[in-house]
Amino acid sequence: MNTNIVILSCWALFAAVGELDTAVKKEAPRSVESFAEHVHPNAEQKSWALATTAILTERNEEDHVTLAGAPLNDENIGLWKHALRVGWEIDSKEELLSTLDRLLLSGQQTQNDYDIIRVQIDAMSAEELTSFIADVAESHESLRKIVLVLKYKFDLGKPGVMGWEYSCYITLCRWGYAVGFLTEEEAWQKIMPVALYLQSEFSSWKQLGMSYTIGRELSGNGGITETREAYDHLSSDAESPWKKVDWKMDLNCSQE
Repeated sequence: MNTNIVILSCWALFAAVGELDTAVKKEAPRSVESFAEHVHPNAEQKSWALATTAILTERNEEDHVTLAGAPLNDENIGLWKHALRVGWEIDSKEELLSTLDRLLLSGQQTQNDYDIIRVQIDAMSAEELTSFIADVAESHESLRKIVLVLKYKFDLGKPGVMGWEYSCYITLCRWGYAVGFLTEEEAWQKIMPVALYLQSEFSSWKQLGMSYTIGRELSGNGGITETREAYDHLSSDAESPWKKVDWKMDLNCSQE
């Protein structure tokens, strides 16, 4: 396990848009409460859900097959607790659950940023777009986001960058289990509805991975070179979970 574990920053994830600060409402994935009270995914379905976090797992040199991603020893637990505290201000189960709820219901700032820019761009003529870019040129952050959306909006398609935020959600569930804030059953009950939603919105591991990668870059979280390297490796390596796990797997879990 990489002792320099990559920390996902809540401040970058929930940052305001600045010059492009306009509210865009998105429908949240089905709530955990609306899913079966008792969810019992099989081993293959668990592998599918874990693969949605493969890029960060790869960067942190963790494994793709266990819920925690690494042995549950004191050193690793300390690293996960540090990541939760520094990146998300989470020090308890209550704070973890509150953050997970916020991500599902109102914490989709990066997707909002993407949608705001995409809608503005799509409504402009070529001349209007040129003028718009000139108007925001002095704001490096706004210009960076506009260029990203222009470059990738056709590849990303309708789901946009929601893969970034919901992958973060599943990662937090994994870390929450690893540090003892969630039982294994509680973690899977929260993970599987989001995994099902991601499968319904995206068409492949490659599309989901691109959504995560561009979403991370759009959020300003940093580590973009390493993230792109992990994406390329997962897309090409025969041993990658994206190569071994069928995207179209039936994720409907048994209920008891």
